[in-house]
Amino acid sequence: MSDGTYQDLVLHEVPERTIGHDITLFLEHQLGEIREQRSLSADWPGRDQIQALANMAIPLFIFTATVCRYIADRRDNPRKHLEVILQYQSATHVSKLDRTYPPILSQLFDDEDEADKQRRTSEFRDIVGSIVILESPLSVSSLAHLLQISKEDIRCRLDSLHSVLSIPDSEDLPVRLLHLSFRDFPVDPQKKGKSPFWVDERETHERLAGKCLELLSSPEGLRQNMCKLLNPGTLRSEIDEQTIAICLPPRLQYACCYWVHHLEQSDHYIHDGDPIHVFLRKYFLYWLEAMSLIGEAHKCIHIINRLQALVEVYSSALIFAPEATIIRRTFANCIPKWVKMVSKAEDNWDACRSILKDHSDPVRAVTFSPNGQLIASVSSDKTVRLWETSTGSCRSTLEGHSGWVSAVAFSPDGQLVASASNDKTVRLWETAMGSCRSPLEGHSETVSAVAFSPDGQLVASASADNTVRLWETAMGSCRNIFEGHSKPVSAVAFSPDGQLVASASDDGTVRLWETAMGSCHSTLEGHSEPVSAVAFSPNGQLVASASRNRTAIRVMSAQ
Repeated sequence: MSDGTYQDLVLHEVPERTIGHDITLFLEHQLGEIREQRSLSADWPGRDQIQALANMAIPLFIFTATVCRYIADRRDNPRKHLEVILQYQSATHVSKLDRTYPPILSQLFDDEDEADKQRRTSEFRDIVGSIVILESPLSVSSLAHLLQISKEDIRCRLDSLHSVLSIPDSEDLPVRLLHLSFRDFPVDPQKKGKSPFWVDERETHERLAGKCLELLSSPEGLRQNMCKLLNPGTLRSEIDEQTIAICLPPRLQYACCYWVHHLEQSDHYIHDGDPIHVFLRKYFLYWLEAMSLIGEAHKCIHIINRLQALVEVYSSALIFAPEATIIRRTFANCIPKWVKMVSKAEDNWDACRSILKDHSDPVRAVTFSPNGQLIASVSSDKTVRLWETSTGSCRSTLEGHSGWVSAVAFSPDGQLVASASNDKTVRLWETAMGSCRSPLEGHSETVSAVAFSPDGQLVASASADNTVRLWETAMGSCRNIFEGHSKPVSAVAFSPDGQLVASASDDGTVRLWETAMGSCHSTLEGHSEPVSAVAFSPNGQLVASASRNRTAIRVMSAQ
């Protein structure tokens, strides 16, 4: 503002009329530039076409930006692309994502027979499916090596997707999603069997895990003394970064860091004698060396924290490992003869795995990620911290809240963390990157609890403003506000099928809300004191609630 002050703006509370006006102005400007650049007639696009696009877009600017990039694509006629988009305006019973991406992706199958469509569908799932599932973006060159698909084929498949992917001219720069919602579109389970663009997330993780292991086991993959060092005691800090980059190119670094992640997400179990077991027996120590070289030793499972300081620490790691552990017994022949232990090693690991210390104020809540690899903690120091379960090291510190953080939850797939704070907001964080996807603003008092729906599409938040809010994780918009409690709400939980939300309040009641309609399903009464906790039974038929009265735990029917 002109006097130097500012005004907070809650985007999902901006009137649709205002949003529609802004989107219309944006479309007029962008399409006008396309008209000039492509020397189109002055009457293109028509006012009716601009208004139709604006109506389709409201309230999502991402739709508008994506459509404009698609229409501007120089590989085709802007008039044709605009007509393709407008064909979807009559689809009233589909989500905004289903209006945004199908027109762009459908061009992949234009004028092709059934055999070609099947081939293109398979290529889409192999290439684009891998790009959206990757934990960290890779270049065309790295994708070609990892997926064992030629660079030319990858380029051809990506050529029509510049409106949804950032595809650099250089084959050595990473291909990135222009918006995270594009990841959510192909992996939506509801599209299985209905859309040619559906990507089986579990199957893609399994394929990527296999490709990572193939790369690591190949002649250009893992081996002893990856950087050909003369002294096995060389410090990691003494090795030139360029040497590491040459010996461990991005594709190898990715495979080292994420093969375990993809394996776990594929629900694959390791058995004696299977390829993974064989890989571990042959390459495990080389993998540790590679992880140390790229500065990621803290991500390894059951290894010493100080592994990162040395490149080849097989000797020290094995010597100090307890004598009865599997790793000590398996790799005992790797301990040099010239190394002697002065004191006896322990038989097994101590019960206390690690002490996680870094918060500067009291820790208010902790939770494990669904796969158990991470722990999230929140504190009065206004931060959220993500810790590696295996090593106890802090992976990332999530900063952004302006008040103490009171609650935290992982999404079912572990890719998001939601945190609730007395700054009246909920924040959604990307687990892999440690970045804030979106602040969810709307509560007028402290947010005391947060929970994800079983499918990860929604987040429920409970607040001292006596309300529960339901948010869409993909867009960060508020879907519903549940009003009915007469005092602060302290706890919230989803039913196992996601159809109900339970809220516990200081008014002594538990309320059950219908997720789809936003209406109150029932009010469960009986507590004489504030209700501080609530939970559903695994079959969703019962609700347990706890009161601040020492003996008041009630189990009630959710029907």
